[in-house]
Amino acid sequence: MTAIYPLESPGGWHLIGTTPIRIFDTLASPPALFAPGDAVEFEPVDSATFARIRSATERRDYRPASTELAA
Repeated sequence: MTAIYPLESPGGWHLIGTTPIRIFDTLASPPALFAPGDAVEFEPVDSATFARIRSATERRDYRPASTELAA
């Protein structure tokens, strides 16, 4: 089982990583990056890539790629 915290907060799960993107953003439309039932893939990135994505996210100039699964 995996849990994804939409915001930084205390919790009881063992944390295995962090993301440079916003999972929930009240100024975005829609505010949630994904919905229940969506498939999510985790990808490792180096620290330079993390910083670049975080910076672009803060400028609201980054949106992760989205692919729809074939039925």
